Amino acid sequence: AGASLRRLVDKLLAIYVAYAVSAGVAGLAAPRDCLLGSLAKAALPSPWHAFQPSLSDLPGLTATGPTEKLLPQHIAVFKALLVTSHTLANSLDPKAWAVVVGALDQLDQLLRQSQSPQQDGHELDLTTRSGARQAQNHTAAVAAGQALAL
Repeated sequence: AGASLRRLVDKLLAIYVAYAVSAGVAGLAAPRDCLLGSLAKAALPSPWHAFQPSLSDLPGLTATGPTEKLLPQHIAVFKALLVTSHTLANSLDPKAWAVVVGALDQLDQLLRQSQSPQQDGHELDLTTRSGARQAQNHTAAVAAGQALAL
């Protein structure tokens, strides 16, 4: 069942990449950017999404939920995001590149925090309020820096 699911995910991602590339080649910036944004969002565990509300704002969610981990599916989506951005490299505008670079930056932060223990010796739980807020604060800082660079 796992191998057939993996093949299905790979085929769906290939179709998604084809749609994004087709939109980019046709000069349709809005659909291309939406598809890139969807890939970027799907490439990260949910607490790391760039434009997600705070966990404290969501009813019924607490910091004791399951730990969000980077799964093989996330890596496959990152690969699709990179293939798409590489294929369309010459036609991507700064807004589209900001989506790609922002996702890679969040991946880098996620990997760094999952490899280094917190001060109390426990691994970072990505579903904690502080972990989600750190990701949101970092994302906001990156977006502000990108806006200043433009």
